[in-house]
Amino acid sequence: MGNIRIKQIKKTARALVEIAENEMSPEFEKNKDVASKYFEFSSKKQCNLVVGYATHLKNAKKRREDKELETRVVIK
Repeated sequence: MGNIRIKQIKKTARALVEIAENEMSPEFEKNKDVASKYFEFSSKKQCNLVVGYATHLKNAKKRREDKELETRVVIK
């Protein structure tokens, strides 16, 4: 089972990925710096939750793209 996150965290993380997609990396610590440029968080915990979920989204997107690329190569 995965972690349950509130809607506010998910919405903010999706917005972060959409705004700073080119700046985001698969590394959590670098993404914290990127997030601090675009958002002001009320607490360290909230920042970590948003950045953690945004990093998860970014990595999941990369895995999906890699998997699609593999299936295209296999089919041809």
